[in-house]
Amino acid sequence: MQENTTVILLTAEKSTSPERVEQAIAGLHMAFRVPVQYIETDESAEWENSHSVICTRKPGKLWKAMAGAAEEMKATFACVLATPVAGSMLGGGMGSRIGQFTCSVIYLNPQSNWCKPQGFLMHLGTMSESRQKLYPVSLLSKAFFAPVNIVGLTSSKSQEDENYLAIYCRQAEEYMAKKGVRASCKEQQIGTDVTARLLELSGAQGCHWLSILNETDSDRMFKTSTVQHICNRATSPVLITPRQEVIGKGGSGY
Repeated sequence: MQENTTVILLTAEKSTSPERVEQAIAGLHMAFRVPVQYIETDESAEWENSHSVICTRKPGKLWKAMAGAAEEMKATFACVLATPVAGSMLGGGMGSRIGQFTCSVIYLNPQSNWCKPQGFLMHLGTMSESRQKLYPVSLLSKAFFAPVNIVGLTSSKSQEDENYLAIYCRQAEEYMAKKGVRASCKEQQIGTDVTARLLELSGAQGCHWLSILNETDSDRMFKTSTVQHICNRATSPVLITPRQEVIGKGGSGY
């Protein structure tokens, strides 16, 4: 993600109440001090209030039209309030929807109300790409004056993966320190149920936003993905960063 002018887009499915939409718009506006642009798709709720919100019409289904708008407008973040899209044993669902984006997505399911984050629970796994979320998390942390709690979790039990986890967590702490963000590694575990632990941590710590990739190293073939479980069950906003294929130093893109 390039450091440039902050552009924030938001859309919500038709069943979303105007109050929930307004809370999210107001929260993002207060944090970033920029206008939030509402994207109205064929499946989105109509935007009827005006106060400093730019409304742009993009025909098409909600997720595809929103991803297209985010790429076209070079969005910093896209905020989506919608019911989770179910996947199958072969994939699809929320992971593939987020994978269409060129920016990180702030996602709220129907049971997740907008809340100002008290902190961010940033998951790091053993994939080098898991560090791609460092920059967007640092932006949100500074905007909301909220600390970052780094959690290194993997379902693998190998010594090699334990070493990678330690390296990536240390790199994350160093990165956040350079960005002037308060951050510390709160937990580091191998051989754990990543989904269950992340949901447990987020539920036990008040309004802490989870930060995950749309693909994680804990996902296994023929099993529901981590991101799908999180999107289905989260009770606070979730920051989901699409994994990008990056060629270059480290191949991680962070």
